[in-house]
Amino acid sequence: MNYRVVIRERVANNIATATFLAFELDRDAHAISRAVDEILLALSDNPTEQGESREDNERVVIVNPLTAFYEVFEELQVVLIYAAVYHPRQPSNRRPPRTSLH
Repeated sequence: MNYRVVIRERVANNIATATFLAFELDRDAHAISRAVDEILLALSDNPTEQGESREDNERVVIVNPLTAFYEVFEELQVVLIYAAVYHPRQPSNRRPPRTSLH
């Protein structure tokens, strides 16, 4: 099945900002782009089989370094990504800061 995947504009803008900042901080900015591409591909095919379920229609999928929160609207064959969290890898054993992108 083909589902249309929609990312809230605010989330898309925040992902773009996180990608830019990762580049500026000499982190793997391409990892964010790869994660987004992988998430979009997986959710466009069979979103109810991806990730883990939450309350109601809510689901979460993790593709390092992103966690995406989404809902599936079966009758419309639409997936809405309404939030994302960026978990950058740290060079040391320190716990990485969480950056919310919703």
